[in-house]
Amino acid sequence: MSEGEDQIKQEMTLGDHLDELRGRLFRGVLVTLVCFAVAYVYRIEVTQIVMQPFENGVAMLNEHWPPYFDDKVAGDDSIARTEFFTSDDPEDMRLLPELVISDIPMMTGTSEGFMMKLRASLYFALFVGGPYLLWQLWGFISAGLYKTERRVVLAFFPASILLFFSGVLFGYFMLVPYGIYYLNIDEVPGVAILQFRLEEYFAFVTSMCLALGVVFQLPILQTAVAKVGLVRPSTFAHYRGHFALSSFIIAAILTPPDPVTQSMMAAPMVLLYELGILASRFAAPKPIDLSLDEA
Repeated sequence: MSEGEDQIKQEMTLGDHLDELRGRLFRGVLVTLVCFAVAYVYRIEVTQIVMQPFENGVAMLNEHWPPYFDDKVAGDDSIARTEFFTSDDPEDMRLLPELVISDIPMMTGTSEGFMMKLRASLYFALFVGGPYLLWQLWGFISAGLYKTERRVVLAFFPASILLFFSGVLFGYFMLVPYGIYYLNIDEVPGVAILQFRLEEYFAFVTSMCLALGVVFQLPILQTAVAKVGLVRPSTFAHYRGHFALSSFIIAAILTPPDPVTQSMMAAPMVLLYELGILASRFAAPKPIDLSLDEA
């Protein structure tokens, strides 16, 4: 923004500022609504995308049990292979249908499926159109900032969006399917009926992905506070052991009570913290050499 534009911004009245805010909000919300409309038209496809981590987790569970039952049959001659498998052929690893975990979640309410598709479309719209809405809000807020402050925010905004998307995708592809797998690995088919609820899964996938999106902002936060001089990079390095312990405590709060899932969240936090230390060293203001002044 040029000096002339800055002068125009300063001369705008309160009504002009409100008109600009309404205009920017209208454009941002309009784009988000268009994304929502498109997502709802393709709600079946969007729902399939949301359900993919669930299907991957269940597939891993179904791949885990045939070797388990095969070893059980091989270790006890009194157990017939057909108690678990569809045939006596040792090469046939197909389990009986009642021992295969279903990858179709259960709905317990009349509107549960509809609400899931509606919310999936909304989250998709926010995921795609949200950055544009934030950019419009930034365009309004930046008018009240100095040039140096605007440059700082512009430097951090793209990286923040990229890290947020990275966190969401890490949760989608890694944390959610492996979380489903390790949380249910001890539920032996035939002993109990393992049936997943659609509502619970949707809450699980959205909370985990959102939590990781926020957690992945850590390097940005470290770099920002170091750049303005609030915290020195050496301080971050000094407390890296404390943060490593804290990351597992935070992961235990945000994730289900499963050590593998907790580690899958805590480990990236530790790595991101180290990345933040490195970035803060480049961003922190250089100390003033007072020896030249004394000379």
